[in-house]
Amino acid sequence: MIYTAFFISALFSPFIFPWYYTATLAVLASWKYPFAALAVGIEFDMLYLPSLGHFIPFGTIIGGVVTALAFFIQRIMKTYVRSV
Repeated sequence: MIYTAFFISALFSPFIFPWYYTATLAVLASWKYPFAALAVGIEFDMLYLPSLGHFIPFGTIIGGVVTALAFFIQRIMKTYVRSV
């Protein structure tokens, strides 16, 4: 339940909070929902990319990296818990 609250908060946080709060909430939400970081990164780029003046979608790239790490960490944790 708390991870769902993190996910919903992460989706609304680019409108309210600075980027580092948004990133923290996205990382916390990606513990349960790995695609949360990618969704927040795409949303962040759609909101702020044209106004920043650069053409590299940093939010999407960082969200993809965090999503890949979340999948990897979840797989390790499931394997570790099963083997104990």
